[in-house]
Amino acid sequence: MQGWKDMVAAWRHSRLYRLYAVLLLLAWIKQLIWPVWLIDSREFAQAALHILNGRWPSCGNLLSCGEHWLEATRRTPGYPLIMTLTLHPAFTTLLQLIPALHVPVLVQRLSGGSMRVIALLFLLYPLQFFYTAWPMPEIWVQWLLLWAVWSWKERKWQQIPFLLSALLLLKPVFMILLPLCLYLIWRERRMWHLLPMGVFLLVSLLNQRQTGWFHYSSMGVENAWEYNRRAVMNQVNSAEEIALLGRRHDSLLRQMNYRERSVFMQQQTREKILAHPVLYGWLHFKGSLAVLFDPGRYDLFAFLHIDSGKGFMGIKSGGASYWQQPLPVLVYLLFFLLLRLAVISLALRGILTHFRKRETWVLFGLIALFCAVAGPVGSARYLFPVAPMLFVLAVQGLPQRARRA
Repeated sequence: MQGWKDMVAAWRHSRLYRLYAVLLLLAWIKQLIWPVWLIDSREFAQAALHILNGRWPSCGNLLSCGEHWLEATRRTPGYPLIMTLTLHPAFTTLLQLIPALHVPVLVQRLSGGSMRVIALLFLLYPLQFFYTAWPMPEIWVQWLLLWAVWSWKERKWQQIPFLLSALLLLKPVFMILLPLCLYLIWRERRMWHLLPMGVFLLVSLLNQRQTGWFHYSSMGVENAWEYNRRAVMNQVNSAEEIALLGRRHDSLLRQMNYRERSVFMQQQTREKILAHPVLYGWLHFKGSLAVLFDPGRYDLFAFLHIDSGKGFMGIKSGGASYWQQPLPVLVYLLFFLLLRLAVISLALRGILTHFRKRETWVLFGLIALFCAVAGPVGSARYLFPVAPMLFVLAVQGLPQRARRA
């Protein structure tokens, strides 16, 4: 209830917050009239159809070779369930306006800054608008993760297991936060803090029943196969060698069952990375740094129907080419780079100014963790869940007068 009151107060007292709300609505209308569907959105929609048909929400059959080799268990059931309950993608994305509007309020609670400054930061962050308008779980993840940080700061420990469970159902990457359950049990001495681990085990067992392979999601295996392994191959193999090896692997994978495919892909990825550990370490570091400055090269240009030019889409096309773009795209890239440098500089100042506060290091740790998870691909989508945390630190890095402006 307090969240609604805070949003109403922000609407009444901040013109920039009202502008932010209007732009969110316009992004939703754009997607409604001129829809763009990524592979990810189609997979979530397919999983939602499976729920409607009374089946486990896989996004394909076990031997499907559509877009991915391990297609059936890529997507966890959280977002498909939201799509099922809202009945239509237009209603799903309309509902997403609520978390998008609440996120600046949470940033204000955590940073103590004025809504005018916070709304300005969000207005200058275009990714916020198209990730809200797309049928994807990104905005839910951003909101729930920030809510969990606020709950931790306010010592509302009872909320965290439920928030972490919801995050885990939306995105498999949140398996990395499961050890937090052990800390909560040690601190609170309450077994229901094991709820996220229960969710993890239940989904993994259902996936094992379906595929014969005990796992929570195949996303990690496939991403490592398609991006981490491929990043090394782009450096050490010619295009002809990569194509030949790809055809050979395709032939082998078609003859395997689901579990055999996962084992083979993990083995090949591990061998390629371990054969070039220094090179891979450098590629991973570069990607983890690039995620801080990525302008949304995968998704923003798709949402706006912009042809981003050959090579701009990154690893699987042989590397990004930022300078072979139309002039408006180059202007946007320069604007985004300068803005991001300013935000990161302020965030670093905020860390140094408030380094004694525990929440400062929680925010910094989560940002660093998600940058590290991104790996060689360096996609802005990995930073999106923690972007408001970067804004919290940036607001705290402002001089007192500017923060309260």
